Amino acid sequence: MDDTTFNVRVFKTEKRKNAKGAVTSHRVLWQVAERMWKRPFPKEAQADAFRSKLVTASRNGEPFSVTTGEPVSWARADRPDLSWYAFACKFVDMKWTDASAKHRAGIRAHDGHVRPARQHPVAV
Repeated sequence: MDDTTFNVRVFKTEKRKNAKGAVTSHRVLWQVAERMWKRPFPKEAQADAFRSKLVTASRNGEPFSVTTGEPVSWARADRPDLSWYAFACKFVDMKWTDASAKHRAGIRAHDGHVRPARQHPVAV
């Protein structure tokens, strides 16, 4: 099954208001293959910039991902093949040499609490 589409509509940015009528955020709405997507922004300029990027990608004929709702060109290609455990070991190795004895004890204590929880998957 193809995960991309060119069927994209970008709607006008809407202002979100609270009960008192004050603008609290700005939301960009767009549709990719019959599925609505939305993203809130605290500032109007941020929402407008994001909307402009979506419109530009659509006008340039870029395919959009059905699963993420974003242009395919925005996808991260450099996802590291690093497990959580390997990342934690590298982090401890980086911090260990410059850490004081008390700080090392703290690193060791926190690592001992987190590691068992990450190694055993939680049943949902």
